Amino acid sequence: MIMASSTKGLYGKPWIKRMVAIFKKGKKWQDIEYFNEDWKKRISLMAGFIDKGSSVMDLGCGKMWLHEFLPANCRYIPVDYIQRSPECMVADFNKSQFPDTSADTAFISGCLEYIRDYKWFLTETASRTDKIILSYCTIELFPDKAERKSYHWVNHLSADEIIDFLSSLNFSLQHSSITKDRNHIFIFARCRKMPVT
Repeated sequence: MIMASSTKGLYGKPWIKRMVAIFKKGKKWQDIEYFNEDWKKRISLMAGFIDKGSSVMDLGCGKMWLHEFLPANCRYIPVDYIQRSPECMVADFNKSQFPDTSADTAFISGCLEYIRDYKWFLTETASRTDKIILSYCTIELFPDKAERKSYHWVNHLSADEIIDFLSSLNFSLQHSSITKDRNHIFIFARCRKMPVT
């Protein structure tokens, strides 16, 4: 907790305004939206699983930091609930909106925690790609639901729940790891049908 004596002059800073807004009820996503430059480390790590020359949908692209970490010759498709740039596709996942496009890879970092109907979202994602690169703060790593709700996270999934659900959509887990800041990284690939002999 920040002591009162140390907050003098801080409330004019954008990040403090965002953090204060997080703890107030009735705020819109625009009011609680917050970006931390440290997240680039996670995005860079996840980008290492993107194939050269592939197309990538960045779902919940935020500041579009992924763009600077893409391998050579990738086609970048940013998607967010507001227009982040001229090329950004607008879709509000909590209003059951999904872009009418597909890509080799779906990239989801710091987004799934905020989606109410996560099954709908993952089903839509799986129908439009062959590879899913996902970060998520699992309930195992963030077990305190009060803490999770204070971040405005609206679902509380375990690693097994994510793996099992994507398995039901014909995706298999290829890689799993945990970052220093307790983000679970998952890499999924569409299962290929075995040829009939």
